[in-house]
Amino acid sequence: MLDKKSHFNMSFEARNEYLKVLVKKLGYFSKSKKEKSQLLDDYCKITGLNRNYVIRKINSGSYLKSTISNRGRKIKYDEEVVSNLIKIWKMLHYPCGKKLEKILRDESENLIIFKALNVSLKIQKKLKEISSSTIDMKLREVKRKMKYKYKTTSRSIKEKTPKKFKEENGGRKNLPPFNY
Repeated sequence: MLDKKSHFNMSFEARNEYLKVLVKKLGYFSKSKKEKSQLLDDYCKITGLNRNYVIRKINSGSYLKSTISNRGRKIKYDEEVVSNLIKIWKMLHYPCGKKLEKILRDESENLIIFKALNVSLKIQKKLKEISSSTIDMKLREVKRKMKYKYKTTSRSIKEKTPKKFKEENGGRKNLPPFNY
C-alpha cells in the first residue's frame, strides 16, 4: 500500500513524465471507460492530484510542456549596467535620477573618451536609454546601504542672498513678510 505523503516527493516534471507514459505508452485514449477510470485512479493515488484536474490536463495537452515558462518582464539592465551606473553616480557626486539621466544621455561619450569609464557599446547604449525612475530604482539599495543623505549641489538660500542686502536689512529676521 502506498504512503499518503509519497506524492509530495514527486516533482512537477516527474508527474508530467508519468502522465506522458500513461497517455502514450499505455494508450489512454484507446482504452474503454472502465480502463480509463482505473488508470486515472492509479495516477491520482500516486501523484496526489485531483481527478478532474488530471482529466483537464490530459484533454488540454498541457502535460506535454516540459517546463513552466518564465513569467514577467525580462531583465533589461543587467548587473554590469547597474555597476557602471553606480560608478558614474559616485563619480558625479550622487546626483538625483533626473539629473543623472540627462548627464548620461548628453555626456556618456565624453566619459568614455576621457577614459573615466570603460564600457562596451552595448552597455553605453543601455546607459543612454535608462529612465530617471529606473535609475532611482536601481540605486535605491545602494543609497540605503550607504545611508545616503541627499546633498544638493546648488547653494542654499542663505548663501544666495547677497551679503550687502543682509546687512542693510539687519539679517533675515527683519525681512518684511510676503504679501499674498
